[in-house]
Amino acid sequence: MRWREPHQPGHLRRGGQLDIVRRGDDAKCARLTEELVRQIRSSNKSDSAWARELGVANTTVRSARLGITWKHVPMKEDQ
Repeated sequence: MRWREPHQPGHLRRGGQLDIVRRGDDAKCARLTEELVRQIRSSNKSDSAWARELGVANTTVRSARLGITWKHVPMKEDQ
């Protein structure tokens, strides 16, 4: 009986798909920008109003406002 090394999926290997993580404005599919996220977080405008204005889902705005996404952008208190 031989011991085998566990299979390491290609996306977890160095140089694989997850080796380069694009965040925020660098992500090709990003609908928001760091500046927009700062504006959303400091605004009293509703999530749904922002979503309509920007053409994104309410959850996109809410997640950015709460720091669930765009974590690399400091929250207002952290700035």
